[in-house]
Amino acid sequence: MGYYCQGQMEVVNALSGETADHISLTKYRSKSDSTWYSEVFKSTAIALTKNSKRLAAAADRETGGEIELAARIFDQGGNKTKEVDIIWTPKWTNVGIIYMANGHRLFAVGSDIYNHRWGWCWDIRTRTRLFRLNIELSGFSDTPLYTTTFGKDPCLIIRLTYTGSTTPSGLKVYSMHGAGLVEHYGDLMVHTICHSGILTLNSETLKLWSHGKKGVKVATLEDEDFPNLLEVKGIVVTENQITLIMEDESFIVFEQKTSEK
Repeated sequence: MGYYCQGQMEVVNALSGETADHISLTKYRSKSDSTWYSEVFKSTAIALTKNSKRLAAAADRETGGEIELAARIFDQGGNKTKEVDIIWTPKWTNVGIIYMANGHRLFAVGSDIYNHRWGWCWDIRTRTRLFRLNIELSGFSDTPLYTTTFGKDPCLIIRLTYTGSTTPSGLKVYSMHGAGLVEHYGDLMVHTICHSGILTLNSETLKLWSHGKKGVKVATLEDEDFPNLLEVKGIVVTENQITLIMEDESFIVFEQKTSEK
C-alpha cells in the first residue's frame, strides 16, 4: 500500500509492515522537456498497481481546463528519476483514483464545482481516454474505490456514502468498458471485496454480488441482539464464519450452522 505526505509517497509491504520504497513527488518535469519544476506537487489522490511498479497521482490544474492524463518525471536524487502517471483535474473535490485490469487502465472520480460526480477511464499504454461516466448528482462523504472481477472480467466498484442520510450506504459497479453492472441504494450497510465479487451485509442477510444486477443471498444471520450496523466499521468473511469489527474494537463472530450444531 502507499500513502502520501508533504511531497513524498511511502510504499509499504502490507504483509510485513516494512517500508518498500520512498518516492519523492516534488521536483518534476515532462517527458519531452528538460525544465524542472521545483514547487511541491500537491497530490489529491494516489494509486498503485498491485506489483507497485506503476504509480499514479492526481493534482489540481491551477489554470482550470479539462481533466487530463499525462506522464511526469520526478527527481529522486542521486541521478535517479521515477515516471508517474499524473491526472490533472480542474479543481475537483472528493477525488479518487485506482488502477484496474492489471494496471492497463486508470480510473478517476471527482466532484465538480456544481457537486456533480464524474468518472473517467484511460488506457495507460496509449494515455487515451476510453470513456466518461456521469455517476451522481448528489455529494458523497468519501470516495472509496475498489476493483474485483464479475465472472472473469475486471470491474470497478464505487461505494456510496451519504452523511446523515437514512440510507447511508449503497454501491455502483461498472465494467472495464464503462457499462453499469450494479446500482443499489439503501440497505447495504457494510461491504467487503473478495476475489470473485462483493459481499454485502445488512441487518438480516449476507449477499454475494458477482453476476448481474442483484445480489444472491448466501446466509441469514440469526441473533436476537444483532448490533446496530452503523457501529460496524469492518467485516471479514471466511469459509465458515463472518466477523464484524465494531467501533469499540470488539468483535462479533457468526459461525456457519451445521447439522451438528
